[in-house]
Amino acid sequence: MKKLLTLLLSMCMLLCLSIGLTACGDTGDGGDETQTPSGCQHQYLDGVCELCGEKKPSEGLRYDLCDDAYYGVSIGTCTDTKIVIPSTYDNKPVKVIDRSGFRDCTFITEVDIPNSIEEIRGEAFNGCTSLQKIEIPDSVRSIAELAFANCSGLKEVSLGNGVKTLGWYAFEGCLGVQSVDFGNSLEEIGREAFSGCSSSLWYEVTIPKSITSIGSSAFNGCKVIIRWEENPAITEIKQATFEGYAGTSIEIPEGVKSLGKNVFKDCPYLHTITFPNSLESIERQLFENCPSLQPAPKENATYIGNSTNPYLYLVGVDIWADTVTVDKNCKFIRTNAFYQHSALKTIILPEGLIGIGDYAFYDCGVKKIVIPSTVKKIGEYAISSCESLTEIEIKSTDLYLDNSAIYSCPDLSTIKISGTMNDWSILEKHKDWCRLSPGTKVVLVCSDGSVTLG
Repeated sequence: MKKLLTLLLSMCMLLCLSIGLTACGDTGDGGDETQTPSGCQHQYLDGVCELCGEKKPSEGLRYDLCDDAYYGVSIGTCTDTKIVIPSTYDNKPVKVIDRSGFRDCTFITEVDIPNSIEEIRGEAFNGCTSLQKIEIPDSVRSIAELAFANCSGLKEVSLGNGVKTLGWYAFEGCLGVQSVDFGNSLEEIGREAFSGCSSSLWYEVTIPKSITSIGSSAFNGCKVIIRWEENPAITEIKQATFEGYAGTSIEIPEGVKSLGKNVFKDCPYLHTITFPNSLESIERQLFENCPSLQPAPKENATYIGNSTNPYLYLVGVDIWADTVTVDKNCKFIRTNAFYQHSALKTIILPEGLIGIGDYAFYDCGVKKIVIPSTVKKIGEYAISSCESLTEIEIKSTDLYLDNSAIYSCPDLSTIKISGTMNDWSILEKHKDWCRLSPGTKVVLVCSDGSVTLG
């Protein structure tokens, strides 16, 4: 009988230990011997449970119940420099780091975020100036606006493979950042997400191929070198995305179709830009005030392109040139490309040209301009104040004429249009596409008739 009692007691002890090893996980109030649902307890050694491996959670954290289903967490009365957030509390998962939950906790140097967290809300760690490193687990799907803004001591950022959206100003003002890993699922980088991350060190940032959107001024002032994973999903680089960028070179990947206004404005060290062949639209002032930029010369013009087409984008021409033949592979003419080139008398534009930038021919000496059939847009004031201009021929029947695209050319007498009067009537154009000098009369000639403008 005594042997039987001993055997039963041993089996009970083994059963309890087995349950503890598998069920340990509810962190309760974070005490040294927290009770789990099974009745077993965490057994911490050096801050780690010997039974389940979970770290001992920081004491004093605040937990707010959401939808009676999960908890959000914030600093509460905790004063730990190394914050450990538990995966569960009171038998429910901890899924959210609350808005402003740890804001301005300047004493925090490290945060352990569990795999239960799915969302880091706005300003969660804003102003945590002593935080040095952040690792986001794969469970997190979104990081909201200003989540880690002004964490001036932050050096390393690693996003988990589940993060899809990075909110506005998420890491704005993180002056010490030296390393960023975006993971492999990031789709959206918000406006000014890394604005002002001007570490004295230069480092590479690789944009994952999952990316579909990068917000304006996202890397403003960053001393980084941008790399792209092969075949990224992004098709548009938005306004001012790299404004103030402190890198020396950048490549826009194949697949990008449009570049917004001021994308590279005020980039003092930018030496080289590589454009993709996929470009269909380039907006104004693409790289204003980029004194280090060195486009490739050809004859009396300069271009930016890539290894297969170095002449994709005409940047400018010799101011003393009287004749310019734009390279046959050119797709775009930059804003102000021929600005006040009074010596210019003849220009030949190639078939294949897509866009003519704002003020492209402002106050130049050209006498006739022929717009190729492939042109999709003529920008604001593109053909303006050309005192010697007498004729414009527009071969394209599928283009947009922007505000004052033709403006104040006193000797202009003829605008010749390909197509019929009906084709012209349905052509997309700004209501003030043509603004003539007072008293100027211009004949608009179509294939089946004409009309006088002015």
